[in-house]
Amino acid sequence: MSEIIDQISQAHRAVRAGSGSGGGGTVTRTVVVRRAFPAPIEDVWEFITRSSAAWGVASGQAGTSEAEAAAAVAETTAFYLPPLPGGGHDAPDSGAA
Repeated sequence: MSEIIDQISQAHRAVRAGSGSGGGGTVTRTVVVRRAFPAPIEDVWEFITRSSAAWGVASGQAGTSEAEAAAAVAETTAFYLPPLPGGGHDAPDSGAA
């Protein structure tokens, strides 16, 4: 049990309250939870690109056209992996020769 509490304690948490758009007295809450997981950039890159591809497959299975699913994969990948300096979304060079 203490291991779970330790993991929760390592996460940054923030809660913000605000009013909803359009008035009407609506109150909104925004919860942000952030945690760092040290990992080699190659592992992060692979996880993000494979996750984007898996969402594309699921989207296609749900009836999205192949072109729309491919566009969603590209947009999702670009969102999480912005272009590298010099452009492009190629996998990072680990420096290994």
